[in-house]
Amino acid sequence: MKTNYSAAWARPVARLMAVAHLVACLSCVGFVAAPVPGYAGGFLGIETSIFADETAILHPFFYTGTSNATTVRVCIDPSTQNANKMIGPVIRAISTINGLAPTLGNTSADGTVPSTAVDFESIALHELLHCAIGLTHSNVGIALGVTGLAQFSTNSTVGPNGSYDVNLGPDGVPGSLDDPRGDDENRFWFSKSSNNPFVITSPVSSATYSQDVADLPTGHSFAANGSRVLSIVLGLLETEAVMSTPQFQGEMRRELSPDEVAIIRYARAGLDENAGTSDDYSTAVIFAGLSSGSGCQVVLRFAEIPSPGQCQASSIAINSNGHFRLAGTATVSFDSSAVWHFSDPVFSDGFESGDLSAWVAFP
Repeated sequence: MKTNYSAAWARPVARLMAVAHLVACLSCVGFVAAPVPGYAGGFLGIETSIFADETAILHPFFYTGTSNATTVRVCIDPSTQNANKMIGPVIRAISTINGLAPTLGNTSADGTVPSTAVDFESIALHELLHCAIGLTHSNVGIALGVTGLAQFSTNSTVGPNGSYDVNLGPDGVPGSLDDPRGDDENRFWFSKSSNNPFVITSPVSSATYSQDVADLPTGHSFAANGSRVLSIVLGLLETEAVMSTPQFQGEMRRELSPDEVAIIRYARAGLDENAGTSDDYSTAVIFAGLSSGSGCQVVLRFAEIPSPGQCQASSIAINSNGHFRLAGTATVSFDSSAVWHFSDPVFSDGFESGDLSAWVAFP
C-alpha cells in the first residue's frame, strides 16, 4: 500500500507522539554523536579541513569517470586497543554496505545494547559510509551550535545571513516538508516526485533527484530527511538514516535506510548523473585484516577524540564539474574513553583472536 505522505504528515496525534518520542530521547542520560563536520545530506565535501564543499559529489577511491568496479580495502590498525573485538562488527558493517538493502525499522533500543554504552557496529557503519563511500550527514546535527530539536532539521549550509534558520514549520516537527528555512541552502538529495526519504524513486539520477528546492513537490517548503520522527508520523516501522546524528546510547542502527541507498545509487550513476550509461560503476568494500600498510584505503583505530567516531579523509577532483573521489588513506577513529558495546564475533571458536586450533586446512 502506498503511503500518502502529505496526508499522513497531517495526523496531529502522530505528530505529537513523534515529537514526544524525540524529546524523551534527548532527555536520556547522555546522548552521543558520531560526526564528521560535513553539511550535506549526500556527499562529504572535499577540503581537508573536513569537508566544506557541499555541492560536490564525492565518489569512492579509484573511480576515474569510466565504467568500472572499484574495491575499497578496510583495515584495522593491529596496534590499536580492542583490535580483535572490532573485527566482527566491522565485517558486518562492510557486508551491510555491500548489500545496499534499504531497510525500514532499522533502529532499535531493545536492550541488546546497554543503556550506557555506544554500539560499535552502528558507529562503524556510519563512519565507513563517510570514509569508504563518501557520504555525510542527513541532518544539521550539532553544526555551528545548533541545539535541541533543531538538530534534526534537514542538512544545509547557511545562507547570506550567516546563520542557520532551523525553524520548525506548522507541524512542529524538525526536518519535515513544511519547515521554513529562510535563506539556508539545501544540500539534501530528495526525490522530486515525493520528497519522501523512506521511498526510493527509480531510476536514481538527476532526472528524479535534486538538491534544488525549486524541484520540490507543490506545497513543500524544504527537503524532508529520514529521521525517526518522520517515520513515526508516517506510520512506518521506526526508521532513521544511518547518516543522521546524534546516535543515542543504547541504540542500534545497523542497517541502511532508503535514504543512504538512494544517495549511493546516485553517485554510482557516474559523472553524467544518469543511471544506465557508460560511466556507471560499482564498489566493493572488503575487510583486509589487521594492517595499517599502504594497501589499506581506510584504517580504523581507537584514539583520544571528542566524539565517539570521526572520519579524516582527503579527495581529488575527477573533473571540473563538481565530481571528486576519495584519495590517499582515510582514518576512522573511535573514542578510546567511551563505553562501547561490541556485537558478537563472526566466529565463536577463537578464529578472530588468532586461535586456529578448531580449523582444519584441506589440501
